[in-house]
Amino acid sequence: EGFQKALLYMDMFLEGMACTVTLSALTVIFGFVLALVLALMRMSKVKVLKAVATTYVEVFRATPLMVQLFFCTLL
Repeated sequence: EGFQKALLYMDMFLEGMACTVTLSALTVIFGFVLALVLALMRMSKVKVLKAVATTYVEVFRATPLMVQLFFCTLL
């Protein structure tokens, strides 16, 4: 009886699963591209690019996740 009620919402489950997989794939792609760009900037001989990339990476490495999430809610 309980499982039959869950089957009534199968379309919603499938839609939610498709949304989750899509968002996960986009996040992985975006993260890879960002990491690649930052890595190339850090290896660059242009000091400004190297400084910007190093500052970005070090700020995110040095602050706890809770602090980062708090500041994201303020934006």
